[in-house]
Amino acid sequence: MKQIKGNRVKEYLEANCVELATDESGWESLYQDKSTKELWIRTFPDSHLHGGGLPLLTLLSESEAKAKFKTL
Repeated sequence: MKQIKGNRVKEYLEANCVELATDESGWESLYQDKSTKELWIRTFPDSHLHGGGLPLLTLLSESEAKAKFKTL
C-alpha cells in the first residue's frame, strides 16, 4: 500500500493535489493528484494525540473512495 507520512503530507498535498471531499467528522479527506489522477485519503491515525497527531496519506482505488465518500 502506497503511503506518505508525517510532515511530507502537507507538502505533497499543496504541490500536487486538489481536495474532493471530507467526511462528516472532518478527520478524513479525499484528494486527487492533479497530474496522475490518483486518489488519496488523508487520515490522522493518532487522533487521540493533541492536534490529531501527524497525518497519513494513503493511496485509494476509485471503488474504495466511492465507498468511503458517498458524495462522489
